[in-house]
Amino acid sequence: MRICSKTIFLVFALCLSACQTDDTPQTEEQPPESQAGDLLLLTGTNRVGMIEGFNVSNPSATRDSMDVRWAEAKRSGMTVGRLQLDWSELETAPGNYDQIGLQGLLEDFNGQGLQPFLLVSAYDSDGPTVPADLEGVRFNDERVISRFKSLLDWVVPLLVENGGWAISISNEPDNSFGEIPTLPGDIKSFTGAIRDHVHTIAPKMAVTVTFAEGNLASHEDEIVAVLAECDIACWNFYGSFLDVENLTYASKSVEEIRSSLQAVLGLSSTKKHIIQELGMHIGLDSSEEIKRLFYQTFFEQMQAERQLGAAFAFQLVDWSPETLALYTASFDTESFPPGLLDAFTESLATIGLLDQGNGQARPAWNEVTHWIARFR
Repeated sequence: MRICSKTIFLVFALCLSACQTDDTPQTEEQPPESQAGDLLLLTGTNRVGMIEGFNVSNPSATRDSMDVRWAEAKRSGMTVGRLQLDWSELETAPGNYDQIGLQGLLEDFNGQGLQPFLLVSAYDSDGPTVPADLEGVRFNDERVISRFKSLLDWVVPLLVENGGWAISISNEPDNSFGEIPTLPGDIKSFTGAIRDHVHTIAPKMAVTVTFAEGNLASHEDEIVAVLAECDIACWNFYGSFLDVENLTYASKSVEEIRSSLQAVLGLSSTKKHIIQELGMHIGLDSSEEIKRLFYQTFFEQMQAERQLGAAFAFQLVDWSPETLALYTASFDTESFPPGLLDAFTESLATIGLLDQGNGQARPAWNEVTHWIARFR
């Protein structure tokens, strides 16, 4: 499922600039020996988390329910969290960074006893998220690579300080692989260079790129090539697929869920795998029971597969009508086949473990918290 993960966090800007001159000849950066793929920074055995969602506001009853359920998940044993921002949100102008905004988010998670997995998208599901002055520059260009390294020079130490254990540097760039033939090679070069740089800062920090499981059929070779440059594999994994013939989303059967997961794990049997977005809607041809069964089936497999290092439910509460309207306002609706946009928005409007309208917990909520407690 193609889901844009642009954050709607509101953060304050702190402008910093730095410049350095050095006439000493520079040697090529050599990363230290790294065991980042072993997830050595991730402690404990309970590695099931979730994100709250992207709504700027929710009804008061829903907000109260979210607070109660979040606390319930932590009591059940949830010890991991996930944060996401775009590069352009952190670097508001060349060399000007919003450090305070990210620091506050990380410290909040740390204070809750949640080890953060951080997504800083340089390339997101619908295109680049670079600062304005780098728009149109290819990702294998040294200007892009150098600037992102400078960003991570302060992001990575802050992440380590607050218990972070992995960072993804792009989200679903594979959505664009068929449209931009040079993009897979560019993302591969970018990923390798950034991974090596991160290891000079924190050798145990795992670096990855997040792929969409639904793109495997059409872009497996390109995904495998980029995956080779990652310490761990990272995926967005859903319980439905796009039914092209009927222009809607069709639910996967239990066997299809298991088969899809095995296909993902089979791409790299030597790497740990993280599920950044684990989600399923109701409606369309789905139901409350199908949604619950999706989570049950996945977590049964996770219990049996040592490769699966962590998974994050997507998400605690549905997208609100206001958030959906804001998101789809930029779409070229004329390019959508009739009915497909409606199906897409309906899937997001029912993606949560809680109903956005009244905050009521769905059966899938009990399934997820059951497994959080069981993994503990």
